[in-house]
Amino acid sequence: MEKHSKDHSLEVFVTSIQVEKHLQHLSLKVSLTRTQMEKHLKDHTLEVLLTRTQVEKHLKDLSLEVSKTQMEKHLKDHSLEVFLTRNQVEKHLSLEVSLMRFQMGKHLKDLSLEVSLMRFQMGKHLKDLSLEVSLTRTRMEKHLKDQSLEANAASGMAVSEECKLKFLELQRKKTYRYIIFKIDEKAQQIILEKTGSPEESYVDFASHLPENDCRYAVYDFDFVTDDNCQKSKIFFVAWSPDTSRIKSKMIYASSKDRFRRELDGVHYELQATDPTEVGLDIMRDRAN
Repeated sequence: MEKHSKDHSLEVFVTSIQVEKHLQHLSLKVSLTRTQMEKHLKDHTLEVLLTRTQVEKHLKDLSLEVSKTQMEKHLKDHSLEVFLTRNQVEKHLSLEVSLMRFQMGKHLKDLSLEVSLMRFQMGKHLKDLSLEVSLTRTRMEKHLKDQSLEANAASGMAVSEECKLKFLELQRKKTYRYIIFKIDEKAQQIILEKTGSPEESYVDFASHLPENDCRYAVYDFDFVTDDNCQKSKIFFVAWSPDTSRIKSKMIYASSKDRFRRELDGVHYELQATDPTEVGLDIMRDRAN
């Protein structure tokens, strides 16, 4: 029994060793399988992670595209609204500007009309004033001229140098037969009016004395004396016809003496109101 028990115990021990070995082997297999499973799971997880990342990236791209499309559509809609609003604003502003221009044009037209009316009134007023000033100035000039003429008449008119030179030519060179002088009331002096050549006659001289105005004249009278001598005398003639103006008569009468003194060399003086008072017979009688 003991032997049998011993053998049985040995078998049990061997069996136990085998079982443990088998279990150990199974455990190793399980461990390898677990490692493989873990590796497989790890690889699968990595694949899933990669796939998820790709999906997320794809979704993100899709989302971006969708957002971009929506944004573009939104911007397009907004741009259309802005365009419409801008057109409405421009149309409104254009209408307001047109209205303002019309109102301004009307206002400017009214102002222009008022200015034109004021200019017309001012022009008429200035024209009336100018006319009054012109009339007043004309009256004053006439009054001053009359006063000046009266003053000069009282003292005698000035004598131009030409009058003196022409008289000396007649006196010394016998250049002229006669010389006629007149008073220039505007210049307020005695001036030369006409000269006659030595070939001209008394008739030519008398024809140049005006019928209705006063004049001064000198005449170089040639004659033969009773002793048959050829002589020459210079006559000063104060011509004052009855039909001349009273004022002219006064001026010539008051200036005669002064002018007469300027003509040094005159022999005789004649005052005549018509041609008969200054004829050749009268000159001959005075010269003899």
